[in-house]
Amino acid sequence: MMQAVFGKFSELLIFDATYKLSNYKLPLFVLLAVEGNGENEVVALFIICTESKMCVGAMLDSFKENNGAWTEVEVLMGNKDFADRIVFEEKFPSAKIQIRLFHALRTFKREIPLKLDKLSSALKKKVLKILTDLAYSESEEAYDINYSKLMSLNIQDFTTYYNKNWHCIKNEWVLYEQNRNFIIRNRTTNRLENSNQKMKSVITWYSALCKFFQDLIISGVSTNVKRDHRAITMTEKVPAKTDNFDEVQIEINKNLAEFAASHVCTEYKES
Repeated sequence: MMQAVFGKFSELLIFDATYKLSNYKLPLFVLLAVEGNGENEVVALFIICTESKMCVGAMLDSFKENNGAWTEVEVLMGNKDFADRIVFEEKFPSAKIQIRLFHALRTFKREIPLKLDKLSSALKKKVLKILTDLAYSESEEAYDINYSKLMSLNIQDFTTYYNKNWHCIKNEWVLYEQNRNFIIRNRTTNRLENSNQKMKSVITWYSALCKFFQDLIISGVSTNVKRDHRAITMTEKVPAKTDNFDEVQIEINKNLAEFAASHVCTEYKES
């Protein structure tokens, strides 16, 4: 089923790892696609020893071997702090990696106090404001203007840090660059995080592997049933149509007026 779904909706692939589910503390890697109704579809689950380049590379090789549609992946979305995201770039050479906007802003808030510890709080807030404007730049011209503002502050160490870590990959996190890609309005990995939370609500933390797999299957089946129910409900919704709408509206207004009048008379008699 996962192969069939991925074969139909392979343009966007969201990836992340979740932890603390088995007693061996092995990361559970989840690969997620978005189907035609906008619903989440888990297309692969991997348990790996570590998030090393070798393990992640072997995981992706296995995924590609069992999913011929991997060549159709246009966009990969994950976190910048994922140590081996470079492996995804190597294994999916034709796809574009995107960093969720929320994560970029959160990283800025975490890094600025460390990179600008000797500067005043007012200057730190100014830098953060410019970085936020950079992230939300809706055009290349807007980005260049905000970039010039950042450079004009002449903070040498921070300028070097930004150019090395962020400016060179602006196509992965700046708004106008992301709008050029097939992200289906997904600027975050919230879909995957919600999916992980649902799994964690069923799977007992640090459970034995046998129990872990049992709960994992229950979680997957339950999620699929709820998704199918929403799809069926969607098809059952039919808009109300009538050829004599004006007559119906007049009748409704008449009934409402009669109800209001009788209600007022009743209250008057009781008083």
